[in-house]
Amino acid sequence: MEQSVKKLTLTVDANANQKILRQLKRKGFVELHAMNIENMKENNKLKMKDMPLAVFDSPHSTIGNSVIAANDTIWPKISATMTKDNHGDAMQLEGHIRSGRDVFVTDDRDFLDRREVLKEKFGVTIKSTEEIAEVFNCSSD
Repeated sequence: MEQSVKKLTLTVDANANQKILRQLKRKGFVELHAMNIENMKENNKLKMKDMPLAVFDSPHSTIGNSVIAANDTIWPKISATMTKDNHGDAMQLEGHIRSGRDVFVTDDRDFLDRREVLKEKFGVTIKSTEEIAEVFNCSSD
């Protein structure tokens, strides 16, 4: 009897090595998602994109490109944990948490340097592209 293996669901940051991640997708290991902000809006290689939380005074929020949320979201707590005025990173992480996906993949030092704190506060798993490739014994070259 063939055993079914669940694909790892990934939220992909704009700066992650998408070539490696697409290879993992083609092999059936992962399912790729992105937030529809920053340069992901124009990236046609990642088809499954979620709308970010609308945050007033954020350069990334537009009404047609956002979801409306209650005031009691975790975005302010995420924003306080990230670097000052980094609305885009906080919006991406909030969307990842809201989605319930497995891993947030990024090569951004702001995320990677704070991943232990973010894991403790929000239960989120953050990995670099190279770390995800190692999970599946794939080369990042």
